[in-house]
Amino acid sequence: MQNRKKIFIVEDESLFALELESRLTSLGYTVCGIAANGKEAIKKTMKLQPDMVLMDIQLKGDMDGIETARKLKENYSLPVIFLTAYSDKATLQRAKQTQPLGYLVKPIQEMDLMSTLEMAIYKNNADKKVNESNIWLNTTLNSIGEGLIATDTKGNIKFMNPKAEALTGWNEEEAEGKEVNKVFQIISAKTRKRIKNPVEKVLKYKKMQQFTNHTLLVSKSGNETPISDCAAPIINNGKIEGAVLVFQDDTKRTQYENYLENYKQFLEDEIKQRTADLRESENKFRTLAENSEDFIFRINDKYNLLYSNPNFNRRYGRIDDGNLDAIEDDIIEKWKSKLQEAFEFCRSERLLVELDKGPSVDWRFIPEYDENGIVRTILAAGRDVSHLKKAENEIRIALQKSEELNDIKSKFVSMVSHEFRTPLATMLSSIEILKHFQGNLSKSDALSHFDKIINSIDYMTGLLDDLITINRADAGKLIANAEEVNIIELISEVISDSKASFSHTPSIFFECSILKLNVNTDPKLFRQILSNLLGNAIKYTPIEKNIYVVVTVDDSNVIIKIKDEGYGIPKSSHSELFTPFHRADNITNIPGTGLGLSITKRSVEMMGGSISFSSIEGSGTTFIVTLPGVEGVK
Repeated sequence: MQNRKKIFIVEDESLFALELESRLTSLGYTVCGIAANGKEAIKKTMKLQPDMVLMDIQLKGDMDGIETARKLKENYSLPVIFLTAYSDKATLQRAKQTQPLGYLVKPIQEMDLMSTLEMAIYKNNADKKVNESNIWLNTTLNSIGEGLIATDTKGNIKFMNPKAEALTGWNEEEAEGKEVNKVFQIISAKTRKRIKNPVEKVLKYKKMQQFTNHTLLVSKSGNETPISDCAAPIINNGKIEGAVLVFQDDTKRTQYENYLENYKQFLEDEIKQRTADLRESENKFRTLAENSEDFIFRINDKYNLLYSNPNFNRRYGRIDDGNLDAIEDDIIEKWKSKLQEAFEFCRSERLLVELDKGPSVDWRFIPEYDENGIVRTILAAGRDVSHLKKAENEIRIALQKSEELNDIKSKFVSMVSHEFRTPLATMLSSIEILKHFQGNLSKSDALSHFDKIINSIDYMTGLLDDLITINRADAGKLIANAEEVNIIELISEVISDSKASFSHTPSIFFECSILKLNVNTDPKLFRQILSNLLGNAIKYTPIEKNIYVVVTVDDSNVIIKIKDEGYGIPKSSHSELFTPFHRADNITNIPGTGLGLSITKRSVEMMGGSISFSSIEGSGTTFIVTLPGVEGVK
């Protein structure tokens, strides 16, 4: 037995306890101690630190075995197997509340003893790993900066993260089981009318739903918060199992939109006021125009320039003959077009001029009427809005980045809901079968279910490791620890391990004329890089085809080529191949998360190297990794 578990026996029949100790020792276990009553058991536990307790239910003294087991579980989280000769229904019901890992009926058969212990030990280890996986999953969901609410197929709330609690005013405990409409209430900011909850649409149409613009979330206390984002279905094996809402506080964007709208109204009001002042007095107009920072000119229906203010003259040059065509600038034709419309339709016109060089100017062309109500002149005023355009561009870039982030988060939520639910369902199914039918299962069937549990845990652990690696790389915490490594030997190990990881693999050929090649690199990252690339080659190459691993040296760089004769990568996916969660369209039926190549690229760059690829769909793919640090060649 590779790992000798320490067993603590709590039994008030000393002869039976000694016999049980002898049997356990012969089976390869270590009996770390024996106690005759509950108080002695609790006292010895802290010192002995056993892995498991065999507990007689009918202990003599103040505490029976059930009460002793309860205290050991509360204080030390120790797994317990009960020993019993007989017991009434009430006693067994009490025993169940302590969640024992099994029961052994006296007299105990050696095979029953060994099988019960092994199954209990394995179940205890599996439970620990499942709990660890659940902790990582909850930590990830609770760390998301947006509010997240998950529901079942009836729209009842199953989960809320802290951000959702803060925005809705409901805590998860009081909201769990309630209809999402009672907790997540949204209204239109314009009409103040209730908006249909997007979860209802998701459950009805089974596809993602975007929020409408100008949506307000009404919290439990009545506070209103502008929000944006989306709702998506939770689908498992093609069956919808609920919906997830992802939303964020949109207060800042709404405030800025209001600011821009108010500023627009301010400009319009300013122009109207200036027009009224100009009509009252030419002198007042001239005083205002001469001192204005805007570009101002006045023109008649013959396109003769009647007036231009100093700021206009500085920008476009003084026009002594009054002919607008004298200005040597491409803007003239745009001006004439708007001036013609203003004259023809007797209305104000607007023109925004954005130039690669020079300021961006917001032009207004305002008709001026004579005493007969006929438009004879046009007053043109242009304001430098470069600072506003800069702010607008910054907002546009921020919104674009926000949309990209929302898309990644939507993909993340969809991936997590699918990739975690399948192995969790497999584990639960196997555990239920082992729990209820262990006595009727053959050894091979039981081992098959254990293997399913192990594989599911390994899969989820690997997925979490990938997510953690991506997060560390984004946060700048992924560090390469270089040391001198014989990569020929390391590559051979990775090829061997990769073959062992798959039930069937194509033929893999390792081509290298060098017996020993020392490279100053991080062995862990190097192994991860090669394992990802070789694993992809195996997954996406038919078994009758070949894979080639070729190693060469160029100056102080080592070049590693992984070439396969597999399905190849569509040209449409080349530009996004290293993007997290992206997968090519031609391999969606093959399991994967779309994280491997992203992690590989970041790891290669972390070690000062580069990665490239060439691929033709249907003809295979070649990845080329170049790493520095060659120390010695033999």
